[in-house]
Amino acid sequence: MTAFRHRHQGEQGFDVMALKAGAGMLVEVKSTKRPFDTFGPRERQQLLERAAQAGAEPVLAHWPYDGRGVQSLRFYRPDEWPGRRSS
Repeated sequence: MTAFRHRHQGEQGFDVMALKAGAGMLVEVKSTKRPFDTFGPRERQQLLERAAQAGAEPVLAHWPYDGRGVQSLRFYRPDEWPGRRSS
């Protein structure tokens, strides 16, 4: 798998793009205390749309800083996002 870090303050709607033959992920990375503090409905919809356009899986990566320098990374797929139901 190849990962490209992409940081853009404009309309891109993702932080990292990970690619592997036949598969891809667009990843939004958040380091807030709670995963959805700054990943609201508009941002979630934008990531869903960008991923659909790219034929990729949208993912939220929550990597909070705990004040001691220890971070634990957790990935959230769209069916775990607020306001979405599993199909």
